[in-house]
Amino acid sequence: MEWLSELLVLLATMAALVGLAPVVAGCFQALVTGYSVIRTHLHRTGRYLPRITILIPAWNEELVLEPASLGLLALDYPEDRLRLVIIDDASTDDTPVVARSLVERFPDRVVHLRREKGGQGKAATLNHALERVIEDGWSQAVMITDADVQFAPDALKLMARHLADPEVGAVTAYIQEGTARPTWVQRYVRFEYVTASACSRRAQNYLGWLACLSGGAQLHSVENLRTLGGYIRHQTFAEDTHMTLLTQLAGRRAVFEPGALCHAHEPDTLQELWKQRKRWQRGNYQLSWMFRWLWLRPSVNPMLGSFNMALVWFSVLLTPALMFLTSAGLVTLQVLAPMVSVALFKITWLLSGLTYLVTTLVAWAADPKATRTCWFEGLAFPGIISLALITMVFLGPILAQFGIPDLTEPEMQGLLLAGNLWLAGGVVLAFAAQPLEKAGLPRLAFLVVLITGYGAYLAANSLAALWSQLRGAQQVWHRTEKKPIAQIT
Repeated sequence: MEWLSELLVLLATMAALVGLAPVVAGCFQALVTGYSVIRTHLHRTGRYLPRITILIPAWNEELVLEPASLGLLALDYPEDRLRLVIIDDASTDDTPVVARSLVERFPDRVVHLRREKGGQGKAATLNHALERVIEDGWSQAVMITDADVQFAPDALKLMARHLADPEVGAVTAYIQEGTARPTWVQRYVRFEYVTASACSRRAQNYLGWLACLSGGAQLHSVENLRTLGGYIRHQTFAEDTHMTLLTQLAGRRAVFEPGALCHAHEPDTLQELWKQRKRWQRGNYQLSWMFRWLWLRPSVNPMLGSFNMALVWFSVLLTPALMFLTSAGLVTLQVLAPMVSVALFKITWLLSGLTYLVTTLVAWAADPKATRTCWFEGLAFPGIISLALITMVFLGPILAQFGIPDLTEPEMQGLLLAGNLWLAGGVVLAFAAQPLEKAGLPRLAFLVVLITGYGAYLAANSLAALWSQLRGAQQVWHRTEKKPIAQIT
């Protein structure tokens, strides 16, 4: 049966290595980020000020609608080339009153449309206005945003210039978590957005594809929208990602403008974050299946079908499964091939530490102002246990010279087993954070996230989303409670 043991060792080794895909993808994007400054399409653009209609879907947004609308109307953009359409999704608060007040103050620039039957999702709300906006013939471009987003004065100009390039169909902005006094949850989100937007999307610009246009800041040329049928897709929870992929499949580029800064209010509790991310992840699972004919097929589309696109897309989507795969492979190797297990254990945590270091440094370089406000969350991002394992692997050879730690062989094997199990165990433990907060124990919830890491919490959420998708749970459009945020000056 020696051949069976060798086969199991081979499979376990492959499992451990494949499970490192999220770490490899993260490090790859961080390293590529700098090249986005070199490779751009800006030589094909210039000052371009198309006539733009901004669509704001609004459901019970009385607290944020007016400041957001006034901020948009005050953008550094010609007044006669900018219109605002507020789509009231059967609001039950004073949203219609606020919208009518804006129409009275700006009769030539603001339009209020009301849906009598709401709750069908953002895409349905947008489509209520989009058809007439396109048919009207005035608009050359359409901006889709949310009622809580504040744009920097020059954001729209910076985004619009990209549409001067006929190869570009859509542009997205850099959205930051912009709450004036963020909770610890929002500070984690803030650091995540620096790495996921300011860094990763810059890298994607260089690679020639974009995974997602931010739902709160996506500018489409009318030609692009017409090519896509003139409506927003509603088959999935991720309508923004769906439109991003369709734009690129139709032959136009979708690009990220890092200079176009926006502030948005993000969930301030774990419970709200859980609902938001579960919806997003279900949408991404739906799209992964919907576009199964595309992945790893460059002959279908050279960019979206590329290996680097599949690496980034699926390493994020399948992070929890890959973490469990790595743990299973390392534990199996500890039993069957201890020397290989030790080597791969070191490789896993050395690579994790390198990715953590590179990503953090790139985040500080990309947006030092935002990163400064969430430095602790950036430092604690992998979780205390993971940081301890990274430190142990990096400093282990140095400490060993001084006889530290002086452990017996069983103790060393026990420590190795705990480390091998942690990738999967951290995700399992992270499931406890949201119920603890819901039970009125926010400090314990914070401690769980601090120990397991923010990424483990998102991985647990991803598993919950997959389970909901597999069992065909009813699609419910959860709305994040919005609060006013400071205007960008």
